[in-house]
Amino acid sequence: MLFRSVPTGASGAPDASTFFKTVTQDQLGGLTADQMKNFDPKSASGFSATQLGALPPDALKGISPDLIKNLTPTAISGMKDTQIGSLSSDAVKGLSTTQIQNLSPDAVKGFTPDQIRNLLPTQMGAMTPTQFSNLDAKAVSGVTADQFKTLAPNVVSGLDSSKIAADRKSTRLN
Repeated sequence: MLFRSVPTGASGAPDASTFFKTVTQDQLGGLTADQMKNFDPKSASGFSATQLGALPPDALKGISPDLIKNLTPTAISGMKDTQIGSLSSDAVKGLSTTQIQNLSPDAVKGFTPDQIRNLLPTQMGAMTPTQFSNLDAKAVSGVTADQFKTLAPNVVSGLDSSKIAADRKSTRLN
């Protein structure tokens, strides 16, 4: 079944009142970035973790900060690393601290240095020790001095020497 068979509103965007009740994972896998751009941000709270996890990474390039803000923390828990890596830096800025805490340790592996660099210090401070230790050295190189100040000691205890070296190099360049 093609995504076109899902009920749409006047704008051509999915009709939220029936969309989440009728959409299949296969249909979600067919969504494009342009379709996500047209999605009503207010209806994003209807996504389940399974449905959000079924979206192709390229479709997530179309998620706006307003849409991301309306996803429930439970839905966010369904995101995969490839999906996180596809989000724009602006969309990542839309994540609440509760949403960040609900990202799986595997999902945070998808953060890019630019995404990390663009997080607000409060967002970075919301990371759990497990999440932070799962960031790769490249992603850690995006952490700014202001962000480091917000990290609890138990969070930074997960840094190993390769991640510290990557961060020192980044700090000299910033």
